[in-house]
Amino acid sequence: MIFGITGYYGSGKDAVAKYLESKGFAHHSLSDEIRFELKKRKIKITRANLIKLGNELRAEIGPNVLAKKVIERLNPNQDYVITSIRNPYEALELKKLRNFKLISLEG
Repeated sequence: MIFGITGYYGSGKDAVAKYLESKGFAHHSLSDEIRFELKKRKIKITRANLIKLGNELRAEIGPNVLAKKVIERLNPNQDYVITSIRNPYEALELKKLRNFKLISLEG
């Protein structure tokens, strides 16, 4: 099973992700994909740099780039929770996965 968690700030996304982790789900954040790329480029991880590089990657590769990068890391025999889903293109890319369920939280 793969759960995608989305919602507004303070809606409980991290709490749900931590609960699922306690039940054996591996956690991936789409924002971590930007962090990995910043480290690879030896750029300091700041909020401004995360936003800038995220926007650059989406402009260069496509609005679903972060979801595609996470999908490459998934093992089909593992359960996952995926957070930091920021736009509909990321959600649509993830919805292509078998057993994917998108959960939207409201605070």
